Amino acid sequence: MFRLEAMLSLLVLALLGTPTFSAENYYGKKVGTHFCTTAPEGKAFKGIRVYFKGRAIAGIQMKFGDDWGQIYGYQTRDTQEEELAEGESITTVFGTFNIYFNQLGFTTDRPRNILLGTYPNIQEFLEDADKPNHDFRGLCGFYVVGGFRSLSIRWGTVNGTCSN
Repeated sequence: MFRLEAMLSLLVLALLGTPTFSAENYYGKKVGTHFCTTAPEGKAFKGIRVYFKGRAIAGIQMKFGDDWGQIYGYQTRDTQEEELAEGESITTVFGTFNIYFNQLGFTTDRPRNILLGTYPNIQEFLEDADKPNHDFRGLCGFYVVGGFRSLSIRWGTVNGTCSN
């Protein structure tokens, strides 16, 4: 017999079990291990190190202030690294992906472009800071053994909170 109370209870339980990051804007497919790395309050994004497995981005490590953070994904011998100059900040993030992400790019306020990885012309994304006083604060995403499957860009201010 159909009971409205039972259905409502199941609906509430289903909503409580939904990940909080599911509504964010991700490029690519949200499968695999989830990660999120953003600059701590008061620290600026200063650099990025990308690890490759063939053409796929296999791992990402970011530098906030003077400190390199945790490696997300997998560490390999094939790496590219870029650091920002004092006072330089990221205003645009772009890249390419198909099954895995192949390239990440950044435009700074200097202006200059930072390109990490190869550029197979598959699917592209480009995202600018969401507000005039915001700059790049970090990345969230999903990865599997073969590489990164999705990314979401975080914007904010050095002394504020992040947004997606």
